[in-house]
Amino acid sequence: MLKKDYYLGLDTSNYTTSIAIVDSDFNVIADQRRSLRVKDGSRGLRQSEALFQHNENIPDMLESIFKIIEKSQINAIGVSNKPRPLEGSYMPVFNAGVNYAKVISSVLNCPLYSFSHQEGHIEAALSSSLFKESPKFITLHLSGGTSEVLSIDNSSFGYGIKVIGGSKDISFGQLIDRVGVALSHPFPCGEILDQIANNYRGKNLHLLTPICVDGLVFNLSGLESQCQRIIASHCDAEALIYELFYIISQSLCQIAKNSVGENHNNKILFVGGVSASKFVRNYIINYFKGKEIIPVFGDPTFSTDNAIGCAILCAKSFIGYQG
Repeated sequence: MLKKDYYLGLDTSNYTTSIAIVDSDFNVIADQRRSLRVKDGSRGLRQSEALFQHNENIPDMLESIFKIIEKSQINAIGVSNKPRPLEGSYMPVFNAGVNYAKVISSVLNCPLYSFSHQEGHIEAALSSSLFKESPKFITLHLSGGTSEVLSIDNSSFGYGIKVIGGSKDISFGQLIDRVGVALSHPFPCGEILDQIANNYRGKNLHLLTPICVDGLVFNLSGLESQCQRIIASHCDAEALIYELFYIISQSLCQIAKNSVGENHNNKILFVGGVSASKFVRNYIINYFKGKEIIPVFGDPTFSTDNAIGCAILCAKSFIGYQG
């Protein structure tokens, strides 16, 4: 029986500071997130700006976390240290979380485990999905910086991740944010555009042409250019947003079908901020209803950037969990 019961996770992505606590049964005890400030009209943050804001946010957030649990009850620390589990994958913003994690680990004399941001996304969604015990499945990672098709081996602790497809230019998250900013919505734009698309009851004006999907590879910058030209012509903004989400959802269904056909695996886990979209989720779930392909989404709150995945991976590492 462990004398200590909790595991601390930190994640400092490009737009969210996140700290989470889970217990030895992987229950979420605390989940704190603070969105980074972005100037009106901007399409993002410089790494230096994001790093500065993370360093400002973490002390207050830790103080709040340590009001929920006793510091002495923390078994281990888990932190995201890079975007993806690939050699050369690096973004300065993750240094904020890593540096604080090192200090906490040293002060509390407890182990420190490092994971990629992508692994945290997968684990957070997996923990609230039907795939907990699945040894192999396909993942579509759809976020502000990544749109990849992944083959996941979950047969032992951690993940064997193989990139089998994805966008050759911008991500789905970038596409949505760039269109949203062009329509004068505050960055990041995903949540407000999703609400508009989901509530739209007008006609489909067929303003946009579909995304060209070649197997598991696709390009999105052409669709952005279409949207920018239509915005410049002062079209019906709500109709454009609806069609954008409609076409994104259509393309994701096609990518899912292609991934199953090429890999003979009918289980597909959707992770990342774009997969939190109510419009996208409903479209994909309805599209595959009664069909062989099984699309699974984690809890929407676990799909956006968070430290929950890092905390759970940390607990599994410490306990010696074997998948």
